Amino acid sequence: MVEDKYKKIKLITCDIDGTLMNTNRLLSEKFVEIVKDLKDLGVQFTFASGRLPYKIMPLVSQINSDLPFVACNGGCIFQNEKFLLKKMFSIRILREVINLSEILDDTILYSFDGIEYCLRETKESAIKRQKRGSYYPIRGIENEEWEKLKILKLNILSNKSISLLKNQLDAIKDEVEITYYGDFGVEIVPKGVNKLTGIKQIIEHMNVSLDEIIVIGDNENDLELLRNVGIGVAVQNATQEIKECSNFVTENCGEEGVIEFLEILRNYLKG
Repeated sequence: MVEDKYKKIKLITCDIDGTLMNTNRLLSEKFVEIVKDLKDLGVQFTFASGRLPYKIMPLVSQINSDLPFVACNGGCIFQNEKFLLKKMFSIRILREVINLSEILDDTILYSFDGIEYCLRETKESAIKRQKRGSYYPIRGIENEEWEKLKILKLNILSNKSISLLKNQLDAIKDEVEITYYGDFGVEIVPKGVNKLTGIKQIIEHMNVSLDEIIVIGDNENDLELLRNVGIGVAVQNATQEIKECSNFVTENCGEEGVIEFLEILRNYLKG
């Protein structure tokens, strides 16, 4: 029974996009209240996300946490406005993938120096910029940068189908870590980097073991964590693979699903 493991739990780590929220909005008051209650009961909370640190910090401030968190799918660990760990890789590895993506008019986002850039304006990025009033700044890659520029991660938002990049992505799969988001997107980070490696770095200094952790997620980039911790939780909108490797699947989607599970945990710990 999964309930038998609740009393051992010392840390909850939660994905953000698709799990906790789908936009840049802030967390609900109800969620913040439950996280505070769990902290009072001895259970800490942190994030493990593909986002860059600057997009996670407002949420960290909301829950008043001073714990480190995982960003860039394990490529960064960030705490108190500074990087504790930052792994980068050469953009040169991705040149063929990027070249074809540009031909396909895919939106390409890449990150370094803590900033996320759009390689060039596409039809899709222009629509988002108009709708939102802002979008990622445009920054092309100069010829001389292909050999020397190191990045934190690269995202491709497909205009048609990410499968059109299959040959190019297969050619570099031994040099980088690739996470697919259905048929519409892909994220690439340095080899050997994932959320599990990031969380292992964090708990090394916390007197917490993997089996004392709950992970809440929804997609492929949560798999390694879910398979290696005490309790894995999938929100209802998670992929089938994520649901199958989790101990608990919520009845609700997104933030409502996360709150649903956290309330169960809180009630159990309160007795």
